[in-house]
Amino acid sequence: MIMDKKLSNKIVRDIKQRILSGTLKTGDRLPAERELAENYNVSRITVRNAISRLVYLGFLQTIPQSGTFIADFKKEASVELLVDIVSSDYGA
Repeated sequence: MIMDKKLSNKIVRDIKQRILSGTLKTGDRLPAERELAENYNVSRITVRNAISRLVYLGFLQTIPQSGTFIADFKKEASVELLVDIVSSDYGA
């Protein structure tokens, strides 16, 4: 379980970095959980946990039957998201 959390956190950091750097843009669709799991060499549960965290923070938006998309976090930023960005070492 601890390893799953570490792997999930790694995915969260990677996707956040790609969003903040502009590699992933607002409205872009993430690949399916199955594809992400293969890309990161982890279980779908690990990917699902990472996506849930990113949705909670406001980086992603999940639309049932459509997929997971990059949210307009700059427009809809929550306090948790702002704290997360400020407390992270992006750009360092």
